[in-house]
Amino acid sequence: MFFALCIPMSSIALFGATVLFASANVQALAPTYTVDYSWPQQLPANATRFTAAAVAGDKVFIAQRGTDYPDPIMAFRSDGTFLQSWGSKTVYGTPKGGFGVHGMNYNPLTDQLWITNVEDYSVRTYSLAGNVLATYGTPGTAGTSSDPLQFSSVADVDFAGNTSFISDGDGGLNARVMSLTNDKLDWIQGSQGSKPLQFSSPHTITYNPTTDTIIVGDRGNNRTQHLTREGSYIDGWDLAPKTVWGIRYDHRHREVVICDGDNQEVRIYDGTAINGSPQLLTTIAINKAQCNTPHEMALDYGTGDIYLTCVDDPNSGVVKIVRNSQCNTPHE
Repeated sequence: MFFALCIPMSSIALFGATVLFASANVQALAPTYTVDYSWPQQLPANATRFTAAAVAGDKVFIAQRGTDYPDPIMAFRSDGTFLQSWGSKTVYGTPKGGFGVHGMNYNPLTDQLWITNVEDYSVRTYSLAGNVLATYGTPGTAGTSSDPLQFSSVADVDFAGNTSFISDGDGGLNARVMSLTNDKLDWIQGSQGSKPLQFSSPHTITYNPTTDTIIVGDRGNNRTQHLTREGSYIDGWDLAPKTVWGIRYDHRHREVVICDGDNQEVRIYDGTAINGSPQLLTTIAINKAQCNTPHEMALDYGTGDIYLTCVDDPNSGVVKIVRNSQCNTPHE
């Protein structure tokens, strides 16, 4: 069964953030959120063009591309207190493009941060203190090869235990996704196009343990594609005219969270089914004057809070989207 909706189905305003709800016939929970534009307490001066986030316990890691601040990775407490920054010598960038962090995620099994780098054509793992632990791809060389493994504009990563799923194709040479287990390549799928297992900017990727499937954010085709863990196509969601920039699966609440830089919003979908039309639960509008162009995000899987990064200047920024406790209950 599903619990009843927490509030009536209507538009309301919460602290300057408009939260829209799905139609009244939706059976799943419609969670509510408050957008906290004051988080973190203070960003380091001159940090800009925020691209990715990751949550590791009570620490929140935020990536920035600007070169006026010396480090690309900044660590905060969940309350917004700044802790430290790192990466000036270990996260590659260029004077033109800035630091190359595109996607970032935390694997609790290995206690490592994974960073996808579009300027260096690589994926690297780091300790939480910023030490490089492993490198994948051919740093400095873009390519299409699988042996040796090469990336082009490698975009995002997510995990199922010791297996990593990587999307390679925010533009560049490739439009594909792949699986690595214990540092070995399992499979690669994808090419440029609009058919199943073809992509137009596979900008983001997540693993859904509820259905044991991979969800690829196929941004240029305004859709998601759902694959088995072995890389076979199952189905997808047509999101047009909306699209997907960042995607994460909320394990506790069994929901798919999508951020959309074209439409300045975050959307929450029921994540218990992978076939048919998507069931939209909530839409959260993001103020462009305070967070311009949502790019990627991270979830706190304990609370359901979302840490959203916005990439475009002016008004690039970071916001915390707090899941309200009255709806902080899993589907049953």
